[in-house]
Amino acid sequence: MTPLHVRYYGRRVNLARAALALIVAPTLLASVSSEAAAEGPIVAPSIASAEAARNADDDDASGLLAFVTGAATALVPVAIGATIADRGKTDPAKNTGLIVAGAGVALAPFTAHAINGEWKRAAAFSAVPIATEIAISALLAARPDAVYQGDKITRTIFGVLFTTDVFIAALGIVDASFAGDRKRERALAVPAKSAAPTLRYLSPTVAGGGFGLTLGGTL
Repeated sequence: MTPLHVRYYGRRVNLARAALALIVAPTLLASVSSEAAAEGPIVAPSIASAEAARNADDDDASGLLAFVTGAATALVPVAIGATIADRGKTDPAKNTGLIVAGAGVALAPFTAHAINGEWKRAAAFSAVPIATEIAISALLAARPDAVYQGDKITRTIFGVLFTTDVFIAALGIVDASFAGDRKRERALAVPAKSAAPTLRYLSPTVAGGGFGLTLGGTL
């Protein structure tokens, strides 16, 4: 909050009258302060803003949109990749289907978060799936027969990588489905600078033969 100090000095007055004002003014100020305290702080604008934000977000479909986007990004390539792998006549042809399926899964958490502008979460949740997809591609490039004709080691490596890809991507999609809740929380958060200005004190002042009032508070 920014401190606010306002001093106003009027025309020169009789010091006797100024002394009388110094006695009367605090009494009036105490009366006004007690009434203000009974009514409570001025927070109506903040409450109204929060209530408006809550009502505006009741029908927010950000989470549903994120979930549908992520699921579509994963499922469509999986269906296409499975078809390619099933119809492939050779190991490299079948491997192409596996890579297509894995790529869709790896990109799913990124698109799910990106649709709502959550770029940091998109990068965080897609980092591991993309890394596993790169590792799968490297494995299949080095050993085209790793999955269909390979030994126990190559099949285990592929299984671990693909399972990790699917599991982390699924977590990312679920997290993206809560985008609406995060948006609502940000809307309801009232920044400190938006608080209503507060009058802390009001005191009469005599200086240089002049009489005035000193206001103090926050703006």
